[in-house]
Formats: sequence, C-alpha cells, structure tokens
Amino acid sequence: MPFLVFASHLLPGQLGPKRQGIPFKRFLFVVFLISPNMGFIITKNNKISGVKLNNENEIGADNVVCNADPPAFYEKMLSKSNENSMLFNWKKNRMEYSMGLFVYYFGTKKIYENVEHHTIKFGNKYKEHLDDIFDKKKLNNDISYYLHRPTATDKTMAPEGNDCFYVLVPVPNNQSKINWETEGEKMKNLVIEKMEKDLMPDLKNNIVEDFYLTPDYFEKELNTKFGSGFSIQPKFTQSAYFRFHNKSEIYDGLYFVCLLYTSDAADDMQCVDLGGRRI
Repeated sequence: MPFLVFASHLLPGQLGPKRQGIPFKRFLFVVFLISPNMGFIITKNNKISGVKLNNENEIGADNVVCNADPPAFYEKMLSKSNENSMLFNWKKNRMEYSMGLFVYYFGTKKIYENVEHHTIKFGNKYKEHLDDIFDKKKLNNDISYYLHRPTATDKTMAPEGNDCFYVLVPVPNNQSKINWETEGEKMKNLVIEKMEKDLMPDLKNNIVEDFYLTPDYFEKELNTKFGSGFSIQPKFTQSAYFRFHNKSEIYDGLYFVCLLYTSDAADDMQCVDLGGRRI
C-alpha cells in the first residue's frame, strides 16, 4: 500500500459521555486515508493541522501516523510551501539508499521436493557483485538469490500436483538509470537459467504462471525513494538516532510506523539486552 495515513483530531464537545465518573470534554476523531485520495499534509508553524484530499476537501487533524517510506513522504506528501530546517535538509540529502530488488513469482506443474522452504545461493564473486550493486550501479550476470518455497511447509499454497515460489535478487536501485522495461525480461531468463543449473532441472518447461517486480514497481507503486527495497542503508552513520525518527524531528504531530524507517542493523543498535531478552 503506497501511503496509509491515520489522521486523528480532538474535537471540542459538550460534557460528553462519562466513564467511571470522569467526564470527557473532547472526542477523538479518526480517519484512515489511502494515497489515491491524498493530496498533501497541511502544517502550520511546524505543527500538523490537517490533510488535504485530491478533491480539495480538507480534514482537520492534530496527528498524522503514516506507514510510508519517510524520504518519499517528506518529498511528496507535504505542501511545497513547507521549508524544512537547513540541518534536516542536509540530513535528508546526504542519505545513501539500499539496493533494489528483482522479485520473480512463479508456479510450476512439477513439484520440486528437493527445494527447502528457504534457500540462499551465492554467486562465485559475491564481493564484486556487491560492488556492482552499490558502487558501480550496474547489473551482473553472476547473481546471488534467495528462493522461497512456501509449499515445502504448506501444500495448500499451490493446486494439487503443482508448486509455487518466489525468488529475490539484489540489483541496483533506480539511481542506476537501468531501463527495466528491457532488462526485466533478461533478468527473469537469467534467474531461470541459474535456478535450473543449481536446484531445479527443466524449470523453464515446467513454469505455468509467472510475473516479476522490479525497482520501478517499488518506486512508482510503493513510493520508495529510488525504488530501494529497504529505504536508506543501515550503516553506522544512518542507524538508530541518525535515521529518520518515528516521531518527526521537524513536525509536531507527525509519526511514522513503516518498517522501512528502521532496519535489522538499526534495530540491533537500538536494542539492549535485559535478562536475556532483547528490547
């Protein structure tokens, strides 16, 4: 879902209902908004004040909780008249972004019993592959991939006598300017070729249904900046406090709950071990 916004507003009221003898003088008004209906977020003096819809209607809001990728949200969902602080703009502009993802979904008329639920296969030149993804931002035929076969543990995921999978391949994000309209089919064929050689004999002739997603899908449909699969990179200078905050640093009443605002590496740095439990 590209943008899901939870907007809340405290409305003035009469004495109102009572709970355990305590009168409520204000009521909580909640609205869920999905991006096709959204125009932009309205702010006043760096405080959230409402949401403007594409039909020009406005909804007052004291708080906005958003599940979108923060970099894209700050660029696309705030009024162009908003001026962020120089420090925040510097932070936003210096961010480095994670890899893109090529995700290929397919079903087969053959059951590949030898394939486990999770499989990771590394290319012969793993470091060079990473250099191509993050530094040179170009495709590499010596791919590594993750293969998911849910039918290994749940046979109902595919029709009887069939199997289903998806394979995830790290690729450069859209800073690379790769034309996925031409490269997508080439990548699909490369992935099939590699899996036939590594794990799944005669795969090409057994595929009955398939489709794939490229970084273009992540950028255009899911609104991730540069089509990155995991938002900003989880390196030290972009971890924990140095990432975008759940509670906006610059707008009072703006909160993020999207998984992309954090990462496994950032989680490790924000957690402490308490009695053997990580919190």
